[in-house]
Amino acid sequence: MPAPLEPRYTLKDVADRAGVAISTASLVFSGKRPVAEPTRERVLKAAADLDYGGPNPLASSLRQGRSGIIGVFAEGRLMNSFSDPFAVSILDGLAQHLGQNSAGILLMPAQGAGQDELVRRTAGIPLDAVVFPLGGYVSSALLEHLRHRRIPLVGTGYPEADDVLHLHMDERGAARAIAQHLYDLGHRDVALLQLPGAGPNAQRDVMNPEALDRTAGFLEVFPEAVVITAGESSIEGGYEASERLFSDIHPFTAIAAQSDLMAVGAIRSIGAHGLSTPADISVAGFDGIDLPWLVGTLTTIDQRGQEKGRTIADMVTSALAGTRENREHSFTLVQGTSTDAPPQHAHA
Repeated sequence: MPAPLEPRYTLKDVADRAGVAISTASLVFSGKRPVAEPTRERVLKAAADLDYGGPNPLASSLRQGRSGIIGVFAEGRLMNSFSDPFAVSILDGLAQHLGQNSAGILLMPAQGAGQDELVRRTAGIPLDAVVFPLGGYVSSALLEHLRHRRIPLVGTGYPEADDVLHLHMDERGAARAIAQHLYDLGHRDVALLQLPGAGPNAQRDVMNPEALDRTAGFLEVFPEAVVITAGESSIEGGYEASERLFSDIHPFTAIAAQSDLMAVGAIRSIGAHGLSTPADISVAGFDGIDLPWLVGTLTTIDQRGQEKGRTIADMVTSALAGTRENREHSFTLVQGTSTDAPPQHAHA
């Protein structure tokens, strides 16, 4: 069971402990009018004793003590959310469920800012909760700041902290399922296109930490697989990574990509070499996005992005109501027309 959040003390608690009126305590924090130094020190000591970080930025105007703002930490694939259908599906599910509960989402970009800047930006936002829907690196300073605010934090396996609730999916098992499917078809020479940021020596704080679990699961079935890390999770990223495979000396009859968009890029690269999928090279993806313009159907892991987003949102609303629990999210292996038994020849 997740550790319960500690009590979230209010300005009234601080005022009571310091033996002053709420209005006096408020003046100490706002600085709008001078307060006698002994009184000010007493209020600040009471705040420190209660580990009170200051009033909510909208507390003066919110009778319910809620802003209706749920922060969505945008790192990794979410930084390209509007061009990544899977990220869009998660955001859609989040927004739908939260909208039904009179709340909305605020994307919080993390790239291009240092730890202190991220904390400064976040400190002025009246957040009810923060979610990390697609993992990603979270600085220790920012995570500590958010934990200090005692608001619900919900992730999908990352960041790893006792008081962060998680919606877990067996990423390793899902990748193993894709690999086993290719193995059962008869493939033995395979390649894996890995999500960006997860190189061979990567740690858990990489851009796409789920890639590490997916790679580990795939390598359980194909320990000798050629692993190529893509520059981005996109059609272009998959195409470029596949081109690097064709320049490699290792033969391969199948490519597994850690996102559906990268898989589409691989199919296009195969076609550019005068080959076809799956007659010459099988291709599998990961996500389960809608690809109506693709000829045939893609073998993939369906994560049901909208459902995932709605579940994360439900975990947030439940936590705000006092019920904190981790949950599990299932996946489905979808066998499309992009994979088949290997040909009698291999490709190098």
